[in-house]
Amino acid sequence: MWESAGRYPLRVEGAVGAVVGELLPGVITTTRHARMYSLHTLAWADARERGLDLATAEVQLRRMEAVIAAIHYVHKPHRVQLSVAHGEHNVPSFLDDGGFDVDAAAACGGLSRGGFAGVYQGPCVRIRALSADPYPHPGSLADVARVRQGLGDLVEMAGQSQLTVDERLRRRTCACAKRRGRQTARGCARCSSNCPATARAPAAAA
Repeated sequence: MWESAGRYPLRVEGAVGAVVGELLPGVITTTRHARMYSLHTLAWADARERGLDLATAEVQLRRMEAVIAAIHYVHKPHRVQLSVAHGEHNVPSFLDDGGFDVDAAAACGGLSRGGFAGVYQGPCVRIRALSADPYPHPGSLADVARVRQGLGDLVEMAGQSQLTVDERLRRRTCACAKRRGRQTARGCARCSSNCPATARAPAAAA
């Protein structure tokens, strides 16, 4: 009997993935940081509000990704144990003399080759936090004001060239921030004042 020697020899992964997509829309296997969904919603919304072109908006998004990865790296202990933030394993390369080099970390080839927009736009579209446009705008369930409240001054920090790594930074908006309110897969689009990021509630990852 011939057997597949490929990555998915049982050939059921597609069907299982389709069921998961229906039951837990927006959930992906590459992150346990639900707050990243809110970060991408805010980044695109803020870029549109400021009238940035697509290329500049993408740079701003990478800068926000770099900042939250740095915060997650320096914030210890976490409220709940999560996997590392996207790009976090490269954060030490951009720490020097008590500072984090946002410019270098956010550059292509810094924390990542080109950022993580491709990871999150699909799931954010699925939960109606973003539109499917090449330059996304907030989706029908995105409450940008509350997302902005939950992520504090992340946009402002992303605009700085250098961040000082001190207790103030460690207390900033970490991906493990305490949740408030009910968590559901679709509910994260209507982000509460602190978007949930918990390892114990898979549905919250959407």
